[in-house]
Amino acid sequence: MIIFSGELDKDPKYINYPIPPCEQHKRVVALRKLIARGIPSILWAEDAMRYAHRVPTCLFDQQILVPDHLLPEAAAVLQEGDYCPTGHSAFSLEDMPGPFFGTSPYPKGIRLKHRDVPEDHPYKLEPIPTWILLLPQSYFGFSVDSTERYQSLELGPSLSPLNAGILVPKYHTFLEGLIRFMMDPPTGLDHPHNRALMKYKVFVEYLVTYRVEYREEEELPPLGQMYPIEHEILEELQTNDARWYIDTLFKQRVFPFFEHIREYRAEHKVISSWNFNIVNQSHASLPLRVENRQYRSYSTLSVAAKLNRVHMENVASAGIPRSRLQVNVGKVILPGFRKLLRRPML
Repeated sequence: MIIFSGELDKDPKYINYPIPPCEQHKRVVALRKLIARGIPSILWAEDAMRYAHRVPTCLFDQQILVPDHLLPEAAAVLQEGDYCPTGHSAFSLEDMPGPFFGTSPYPKGIRLKHRDVPEDHPYKLEPIPTWILLLPQSYFGFSVDSTERYQSLELGPSLSPLNAGILVPKYHTFLEGLIRFMMDPPTGLDHPHNRALMKYKVFVEYLVTYRVEYREEEELPPLGQMYPIEHEILEELQTNDARWYIDTLFKQRVFPFFEHIREYRAEHKVISSWNFNIVNQSHASLPLRVENRQYRSYSTLSVAAKLNRVHMENVASAGIPRSRLQVNVGKVILPGFRKLLRRPML
């Protein structure tokens, strides 16, 4: 194992292993094509976590955010090259039984597949992405004009000057975008898309766990208090929704449930961006009981483990080398969650 300077006393799971710039350069080829055509692009999801925030997660669909009105144009640009439309969403994002069963959480998202990748060998061209998912920036409350909210991949000008134009959310922006989606999903809060919200909770856990670096042998602060680094994260957040959400997470050691989000939005008279009305208590009583049973019956740790197990099963059937998955399971990602949340493992 290589130990980098300044990290000799770190828990091994938190050691920062730099990603080679040449790998990142190959992976973001689609973003360079969009930028060359004047389409601002934000790298999102697992790619942004791995390359910009050093969270050792696997890479699946490369998610790219673009201005809403440029979404069709962005898809057309990529289809001029190596990508073509695919008629289905990623299995890992299709919803579980419920109103949106079998559907994507992104009504306006456009998913493309590389033409030269066979169905029986989906990672043949790795690190070039097999699938690209184009999403409107409004889903996450972003605007490419707010340049102060983003950073670059720092690949250097020698590989391509276009790399400097690739936007990546800063740490606080990343959390704010994830929370914006969870608190105002495009499918509405009446019947939220469960799979997407579960996935983004795991993303929040990843980002927080690898920033705080929770240690198993340390005691958590009493409820209502937080570590200094947690307070630092809270102070960095610039949106009210994100500050409320993370404050609840750190002080209560539990993620806000749907009913908490509805109560917060009603109390603060938050209007949905998607023209969905906030449901009243009588109308929502049955869905709330269903949600409580689903989300309270698992610790967040077990939810993350379930998602990883699904990924393991899917990619194993696709012939992906098992070594690709070890960064996203069990001993690497999950142990810190036990410290983040004061809830029993089931």
